[in-house]
Amino acid sequence: MMSVDEARALMLRETYPTGVQAIALENALGHRLGADAVARISQPPFDASAMDGWAVRCADTPGDLRIIGESAAGRPFDGALGPDETVRIFTGAELPQNADGIVIQENAKRDGDIVRMPAAKPAHIRKSGIDFRAGETVRTAGQRLDGAAMALLAAAGCDPVQTHAPPRVAVIATGDELVAPSDELGAGQIYESVSYGLSGLIKSWGGAPQRAGRLPDDLMQTADAIKLACTKFDLVVTIGGASVGDHDVVKPAVQAMGGEILVYKIGVKPGKPTWFASCPGACVLGLPGNPASALVCAHLFLKPMLDVLQGKARADANPRIQIGVLDTELSAIGDRETYLRAMATPNAEGRFIASPLLRDDSSLLTPMARANALIRRAPGSPACAAGECVELLLLNGED
Repeated sequence: MMSVDEARALMLRETYPTGVQAIALENALGHRLGADAVARISQPPFDASAMDGWAVRCADTPGDLRIIGESAAGRPFDGALGPDETVRIFTGAELPQNADGIVIQENAKRDGDIVRMPAAKPAHIRKSGIDFRAGETVRTAGQRLDGAAMALLAAAGCDPVQTHAPPRVAVIATGDELVAPSDELGAGQIYESVSYGLSGLIKSWGGAPQRAGRLPDDLMQTADAIKLACTKFDLVVTIGGASVGDHDVVKPAVQAMGGEILVYKIGVKPGKPTWFASCPGACVLGLPGNPASALVCAHLFLKPMLDVLQGKARADANPRIQIGVLDTELSAIGDRETYLRAMATPNAEGRFIASPLLRDDSSLLTPMARANALIRRAPGSPACAAGECVELLLLNGED
């Protein structure tokens, strides 16, 4: 068996970014940049008032200044301040030439065309370029665009943007026992569920999933389906048929259609039967049929692969591990790296309190749906007492 780190490193070495495309900024949410985004302008593009008030030359204050005009957002004053002159100005408006301070309106007293000003200092001015300057890289290649990044790129005039095409991922469930959730169950059948969960995760991670059907435990039918998927998708994910039983035909099917299995199984719990193959046209990630095993291993292996497909550096694609504090004891574990479903709750000091969900059978979906973290335990870890530190992989809000 390979270790988790060894298997993931091999998978990532076989994974390459999708092509780069120019798309409208409004369609780029969730995409990763395929090139640095460079500001076309400085922001703000001019010295602007941060308050409603009066633009002044500080040297003319205190004193009575004559009003010569107004500057509003989008309608700047076209001229310059001379001695003992002032311009009415509003928040966000461009400063007149020669102005070097703003007197806020409640500190001045107007009498017709004259305003009595207190002593002013260079203040309440947003200098041109304080946010970013023209030519500055505001987001680097490989970064995902969230709402705040979209606003930043819009302010910088970056439209269209260069992004990696969302990876096309085929999700193929296998097993004679599987039935669509909309159908009636027959003897010995269960509803197929994992492809729905994986497709949701893939979409949330920036991919373009397609549930490519449910296959019976038939060698040639499975080989034909995977071969076809490899010609149409950037990555193929299979569910089930990954163990060594008489009806586990997926790995033999991959070999039958010319694929090379590079990872046969992994020293991880849950998810030992997880495997990986390089096939003509695409790579295939084989996940176990047990729901928790498949979903845990999706976080460990599938998400990093999707990150690299979208241009993230391989060295940055490994899951981020946080430190938490146990609220209960844990027993020792065996020789496989183990991931326990858990709830992680920040306390008043900002540290995560980790509460393991003790129903850890890999066939159970209820604990997986409740969990917002996985407790990572290294192979051979001894028993832990409440209050000890543990490693956590947070499942929500991952980059």
